[in-house]
Amino acid sequence: MDYFPKGEITIYPWDSKMDDWVVKNQGLAPNDFLVQAVQRIVPLGQCPVQKLVFSDVQTILLVSRAMRNNSVYAHQAKCTACGFIHPEDHIRIPDDMEMVGVKNDDFIGHDTFTLPDCKDEVSIRPLTVGDIQRLDQRTEIDNSTVRRESAELLWGIVAVGGGKPDSLEEVDRWYGALSPSDQLYFNLVRRELDPHLSPDIKYSCNKCKAEFSVPVQLDSEFFRQRVRKGPIRQVAQSVDGSD
Repeated sequence: MDYFPKGEITIYPWDSKMDDWVVKNQGLAPNDFLVQAVQRIVPLGQCPVQKLVFSDVQTILLVSRAMRNNSVYAHQAKCTACGFIHPEDHIRIPDDMEMVGVKNDDFIGHDTFTLPDCKDEVSIRPLTVGDIQRLDQRTEIDNSTVRRESAELLWGIVAVGGGKPDSLEEVDRWYGALSPSDQLYFNLVRRELDPHLSPDIKYSCNKCKAEFSVPVQLDSEFFRQRVRKGPIRQVAQSVDGSD
């Protein structure tokens, strides 16, 4: 990004003023909450907030909160297979979270990949704050033409087969015509190319041994209550410390 050479950005530590702001603004829509919060902890200078990569906003907020007191996320993981509730676990943020979609210094603004079945070459870029705001402003009529979930999935497509799509509706028709295997591959690659800290914390159930993930929900409640100073996580898969 031109505004932040080499992707370097200054982040202020979370403070008591931010705590007060969260309490006063927890009624905001989730995306509005994130966007307004990030403007309070990052000196954007000449960069419009709409130009920030939306997934970077989440990372910035996590880093700011962690800088304050070596924050940890305390919760009880519930197995999605058998329902077993594990003892309370403490996850260090952001250290215990996986970095996904990291870009090199020579990143040109989009990634290109080839679908395995139809062999279409697809170029796609990360979504910005401005993109998310436009998606949130779509009307019921817009969403009846292209569903909100599909619009967000396909919004960042720059080119298909070397050509630029004329409209979101055209992209949606193209996606709908893909084979199930190509759709699955597109969905996986789309998620992996978006730069972010994965909110999914992986576990192996102590009772049934099934693998499952617990998402860290980044919302006003997360910043107001659920992050607190505590012990650093010692184990990644057996939450009670057993072998």
